[in-house]
Amino acid sequence: MLVRIIQACFAMALLAAPASAQECQNLGRTEREALIRNAPTCDTAHAQYSQCLYGASGDGALADLVTEKCEAEFLPKIVRTPRWSTYQRSIKRCDDKYGAVESAIESAKNVALAAACRIEVAQSFAHKFSKPQPAKRHATERKPR
Repeated sequence: MLVRIIQACFAMALLAAPASAQECQNLGRTEREALIRNAPTCDTAHAQYSQCLYGASGDGALADLVTEKCEAEFLPKIVRTPRWSTYQRSIKRCDDKYGAVESAIESAKNVALAAACRIEVAQSFAHKFSKPQPAKRHATERKPR
């Protein structure tokens, strides 16, 4: 009996994800942007982006919103440090990798790929640098043995 309950819960969870993606596909541009803007975290914004992709040039604007959401989590901690220049180089690498192409179709595809690459970079930096710093010990406190 317990196994059937677990299987039923798992099946409902699998069916719920495509339904939310389908709902997102029925939204207009401004609603999709608002959904990503209102996401509480970088990871949530990335998940919303993945569900709301147009498959067209509009994905670049959505990707920029996700990147901004992720940057808000870590930029204050890395600005004016060597990590900032590392982040900038990584973003530039994405743009360079998918930059020059000859056809318009390849160009549109590369814009989307560059945007996705920038999201991945921003999300990885958010995971690395948005974690809370450990509390500093006072000089009078002993180290645990």
